[in-house]
Amino acid sequence: MENEQPLSLFGLSIDEENKGTLRSASQWGKVLAVLGFVLGAMVILLGIIMYNKIAGSYGPGDYAARSLKTIALRYLVISVLFGGVFITGAIFTLNFSNRVITALNTHDQYSLNSGLSAIKSGIIFWTIMFVLFILLLVLAFIGIASI
Repeated sequence: MENEQPLSLFGLSIDEENKGTLRSASQWGKVLAVLGFVLGAMVILLGIIMYNKIAGSYGPGDYAARSLKTIALRYLVISVLFGGVFITGAIFTLNFSNRVITALNTHDQYSLNSGLSAIKSGIIFWTIMFVLFILLLVLAFIGIASI
């Protein structure tokens, strides 16, 4: 093990210290990915439960019941979208983790490149999600301020 050549990247080397740091980041990435899958599934499940509770509580009757069912359906759609966002982010993180660990174990440059590309895509994804969420909040503040 001591005689192993460090991985090289554009003249930079991944020595044992950096290898350990990347391995640790990959392991934490797996934890984060599992939490993302669990959170996404819980959000979707909560949406389904809330929809069933609200929509099942009222018959086909009056306007108020139809209005509550419409609100419940909107909540379900929003829950599925947010759950999908968490699950998509978890997929990027899991891809990063698996590929970097493979690269470190096999000294495979392609796997390392692929893992770094996955985390880059994940960061771009979360940046877009954060910008969209900030824009939605700004629109909400504008709407509140105009009342």
